Amino acid sequence: MSSFAKQHSGVVYDKAPEPADNEFFYDCTFNKLNGAVLKDCKLFGSRFAMTRPGDIIGLTVTMDCASFSNLELSPEVFDYMLLLMCRTKGNKQKRLDIIEKVIGHDRAFQLLKETELLENEGI
Repeated sequence: MSSFAKQHSGVVYDKAPEPADNEFFYDCTFNKLNGAVLKDCKLFGSRFAMTRPGDIIGLTVTMDCASFSNLELSPEVFDYMLLLMCRTKGNKQKRLDIIEKVIGHDRAFQLLKETELLENEGI
């Protein structure tokens, strides 16, 4: 673990942390990540505990397996991440199935509406 620029253990983040590059977050809780940058960070055993899209929108995080190893997502973050993937093009039936079976039509509509409002506000 000494190859990391910084190490954080058991920290609770009630506001988005400063940009991090090659840092290790162990057993940390993130309550807000809006606008945060977590580049090449490892999040082992940590939690994304946000419950509103406004608390996670604008997050930039490296998408590799080690970053997400043993990362706990709140139900809201899980739904929101799936919904963002469903906004892509192609695989229409698969995307619709995910929305209906996992997120639910009404919940997906609510999240999309909140996201659109946040995007229009420039957050």
